[in-house]
Amino acid sequence: RPPRSTLFPYTTLFRSRSGTSALAGALNVLGISLGEHLLAPGEDNPKGYWEHQGAVEIHERLLAALDRRWDDVRPLPVGWLTGDAARTALAEISEMISREFVETPVWAVKDPRICRFLPLWIEALQILGIRPVVLFVGRQPSEVAASIATRNHWSAPISEMLWLRHVLEAEAASRALPRAAVIYDDLLADPATTVSTALVRLGIGITDPSAVKQRALAKFVDSADRHHVHRKMEANPTALAQIADAAYASLAEIAQGVDAWQALKQCATRFDAEWQRCGSSIEAVADMAHRFSVDEVAVRIKASQLASDLHAQIRWSE
Repeated sequence: RPPRSTLFPYTTLFRSRSGTSALAGALNVLGISLGEHLLAPGEDNPKGYWEHQGAVEIHERLLAALDRRWDDVRPLPVGWLTGDAARTALAEISEMISREFVETPVWAVKDPRICRFLPLWIEALQILGIRPVVLFVGRQPSEVAASIATRNHWSAPISEMLWLRHVLEAEAASRALPRAAVIYDDLLADPATTVSTALVRLGIGITDPSAVKQRALAKFVDSADRHHVHRKMEANPTALAQIADAAYASLAEIAQGVDAWQALKQCATRFDAEWQRCGSSIEAVADMAHRFSVDEVAVRIKASQLASDLHAQIRWSE
């Protein structure tokens, strides 16, 4: 039989506020499987994240082994792909795919961490004889930053660095694969046409949604879910803001059918140059923040253990 296809809908951050959940949910409405074990909805996304729990857990373990977190703006360690942690993750990814999607002709995985670990997924899929295609979703960086500021209280440069790190690493890793892009604005305005057009470009056979599915898409992808609107670039934008806006503009052209992948690649060159200029200072601060985070997690675990022990002692005493 022909090779199965795997669709990667993703762009930027873990629960990135970038439209990834809307896109993944739309694919599910169209009948593309996302697996049986998805993360439960949360307060910041009541319709669901549409993230496969197994993939999230594999990525989290790998990030921890690499001394990183989802919100770390630093590049991954040199040679990470050939290390023991990556080899373990490769085996786990292969096992998960074989267990969850063995009989599924077209399926998708949504977890924005895939942006950084795409080389590992490509290797696993090649071993299993599955054809991967990649679907980017782009949202105005200023809207992403505003949404993250509301949720996490982070300044715009942090969001811009994370956005660029994920988008540009995903672009670099996917150059040999069929790939397409959709824009969040287009997805809200006309979900059926936007998703169908992208799938056609990727060679995925779900090209003509029925009237029932079109109504279901229109109900699921609701413009009322959009809480932040793009603001015009400030009079003196930072270098990061300029690069992020240029990257988004390239994605917007790609979504319209223009071959602007080279322009997106040039954004990576600009980002690398900016990182060379000031990255050592950023890395030092990021490392310190990571240490704080690790210590906080350890304290939370210890507090939980103490609370459990105390509760058990109280019950025994009673």
